[in-house]
Amino acid sequence: MRMNINIYRILFFSFFIAVFIGILPLLRFGKKSRIFIVSSQSMLPLISSGSLVVVRPEKEYKQGDIITFVNPESGPKEYSTITHRIRSTSLKNNQLFFETKGDANILSDPKFIKFDSIIGKVTNIFPVVGSLSNIIKSKIGFLLFIIIPGIIVIYHELLVVVEIIFKERSKKY
Repeated sequence: MRMNINIYRILFFSFFIAVFIGILPLLRFGKKSRIFIVSSQSMLPLISSGSLVVVRPEKEYKQGDIITFVNPESGPKEYSTITHRIRSTSLKNNQLFFETKGDANILSDPKFIKFDSIIGKVTNIFPVVGSLSNIIKSKIGFLLFIIIPGIIVIYHELLVVVEIIFKERSKKY
């Protein structure tokens, strides 16, 4: 019976962790905050690929802020974001523009970013969690963290039911 409890504990915690990490990117950290998974090494050493970043819109941004913005190269059907640091700001035709650069990049980004393209300022960084989230959301991760533990629980319960049936039958004879 002790082994049954340990199996359930392991499966419960595995399932809980998988669900928590799987839905973490969908959670909100305060009003208007959003979560993104960084998919490049351009912000090393501070932000590595696979990190989750919490981003909150601000009324103004300044040099040195790390921001997430809509990739100016992405089209209307392929929405993608970039998380880089603001190098400088400039005013052109009464519109504010930001020069951005990844900390690990040699050159600044080729296009200046409009204020309206900025999603927000990075307020929190969670290393590696984004990678786990991506794994769990993949077909293999779903299989490893949801399907296989579910099959183990069902198999274990079937063994318990069969054992009870045999005990009841042996009592009758």
